[in-house]
Amino acid sequence: MTLSLLVRLALFGMASIGVTFLLGCLRRFPLGFAAVLSIGAYTAACLRIEAGWPWWACVAAGSLAGAVVSVVPALFDKALVGDEYVVLSWMVALGCAEMIGLMEVTGGQHSLIGIPPLFGGAKGFGQGAQVLYALFMGVMLLAWLFRRSRSYQEARLAGVCPKSLAVAGRSVLSVSLQVHWMAGLCGGLAGSFWGALYQTLHPSMFGLSESVVILLICLVGGQGEPLGVVVGLLVVFLVPDLLPLQRMAPSLAWLSRLLGVDPPDPVVVVNCLHQAMLGLLLVAAILWMQRGMMPFFERGWHPRGCRKV
Repeated sequence: MTLSLLVRLALFGMASIGVTFLLGCLRRFPLGFAAVLSIGAYTAACLRIEAGWPWWACVAAGSLAGAVVSVVPALFDKALVGDEYVVLSWMVALGCAEMIGLMEVTGGQHSLIGIPPLFGGAKGFGQGAQVLYALFMGVMLLAWLFRRSRSYQEARLAGVCPKSLAVAGRSVLSVSLQVHWMAGLCGGLAGSFWGALYQTLHPSMFGLSESVVILLICLVGGQGEPLGVVVGLLVVFLVPDLLPLQRMAPSLAWLSRLLGVDPPDPVVVVNCLHQAMLGLLLVAAILWMQRGMMPFFERGWHPRGCRKV
């Protein structure tokens, strides 16, 4: 397992921790969550380049900026149902992408290059990755504690039975804002490390495919389950590498001959097969795996006669 893959796992894992509570508690499908990552990434990078802020201050500012963007759909949460939230989330993402593309400080539609790393020297990437891993473990611990708190139960009621929450004297809107704020902090924190680690940013890094990958991690692992994020990461990122996609690509040349066109580049075929596999996995998770893969692991954790109800 390469260092770059571990960094990618930590970045997507940190963003997925917040999204899993939006899915599992509030029953909200944030299709445009990649906008939170992009705002966090560009905020941290621009402050680092233009203002010369220290990296810890840039990370904090990027996290807060991501939280602000995440809260926008929650402001209208009470008036939205189902698909309306999905559309609003995606419209917010499009608006953020247009704003980034129009601003000169972000590089516009071009890449923002020359972003200073967290640490200098030949080992800068590795040291930055270590900080990212430590923060990821800290966020996982906080998410685990939240999963066992009363606030989590209130968040569940806000999504499943909002009337019961209102009877208990709690505002559904305030609970929704809290969960969105928490999700935005996680997404903005992950995004703020993006530029510092890769030293370049481009709007295409935060498109629909990134949002789908984050949602897929949560759906496969288990909605509202912090440990399910780890399971989803392993399935989404490691399982495709174990499949012989490169050996399957030449065997599809017959389809090109049947259509009378030149066979595509094997690399393109492998990417298409990878995307198709992720799409099928997403459909399967939505249709048949309501709790993801966590029940399979819970059977092993709880002995017979003492299983979790």
